[in-house]
Amino acid sequence: MTDDSTTDDDQNASSTSTTAQVTHRRSADTRPTVDVVRAVAAFTDTTVLDLEPLGDVIDTEALNDLFAERDAETNAAEMTFEYERCTVTVTPDAVEVTRLEE
Repeated sequence: MTDDSTTDDDQNASSTSTTAQVTHRRSADTRPTVDVVRAVAAFTDTTVLDLEPLGDVIDTEALNDLFAERDAETNAAEMTFEYERCTVTVTPDAVEVTRLEE
């Protein structure tokens, strides 16, 4: 598997907390749900088996159906939800994971 992730640490100007973010490029041969779990596991330094089942948080069939069309020009869909104390945003091309501020 090729890791096309990027990490961005930004200092919030109004507080002393740090916001961390990673963007994981979606794989052409995997379902969005698999990309989400892999991205969150990598971001949180957790194995996929130690994560809460994604199906307990969102409707995984709906997520997969929403992004069945991979072409970003014809599918402008975006889905954002909270998972494993992170905000996850899925687009046709990527999964963006941002740590929730505590």
